Amino acid sequence: MPTAFVTDFKRILQSQVTRARRSSLLGLSLLSALPAVGSAQPLTLHYQERPPYSSTGPDGQPHGLLMVPLMRALSQSGIEHRWAATPSQRQMALIQRSDGQDCGIGWFYSAERKALGRYTQAIYRDQPFQALVRADRPLAAAPSAASLLADASAPLLAKEGYSYGAKIDALMLSQPAAVQRTSAESVSMARMVAVGRAGWMLISPEESEPLLASLGPERSALRLLGLVGGEPGPSRHVYCNLQVSADLIARLDRALSAR
Repeated sequence: MPTAFVTDFKRILQSQVTRARRSSLLGLSLLSALPAVGSAQPLTLHYQERPPYSSTGPDGQPHGLLMVPLMRALSQSGIEHRWAATPSQRQMALIQRSDGQDCGIGWFYSAERKALGRYTQAIYRDQPFQALVRADRPLAAAPSAASLLADASAPLLAKEGYSYGAKIDALMLSQPAAVQRTSAESVSMARMVAVGRAGWMLISPEESEPLLASLGPERSALRLLGLVGGEPGPSRHVYCNLQVSADLIARLDRALSAR
């Protein structure tokens, strides 16, 4: 075979190899410039079935006092999200575990939680708490939370992991024997009070009527009392885990401020 032919063949082959390498490098460069598929994870917004604050409506969508300002802010900010009806203790576990982009709706602020997650600004402020007690319990029409907590024989039934505002939280810490903790939801807590398994519970005026109406005949065993000297109700926030960036929280805050 002539030497010139072999030399030309080698030159052509080398040129093809070089072009193939360049194409491969260009392809890798373009791929690296593209966003990773599935890397942008939407927020999962967890809410409780707790009217009138939040519940799933007949249309399958969340409704309630907490949801209206939040849905408006999400629409304005363009933040990608999905809804999930989730019990409160499960919400807290998801948020403090920080595996995905999880947020709970309507959580009260506490410094302990702040160390483990991120809060938005307030989306709602409750009216002052009322006391839900047995109807046959002899009490003044408007006792104070301090006087109720002074009676350890009729303990306050408090939700595990909840904050009830700085003033009541401090009273509860000062009278630990007068506080009975539970992971039960509000309706079950009210039933426990009705049958004498607890002395009383705290409830917001917003929640009291829907909750009592859901009890049926057990409602007659209970009565609501205003609390004298009660502080304004606590503010409710969206509480997210640390996988949710501070920048995203700031975007949501700006939209909440604009409502």
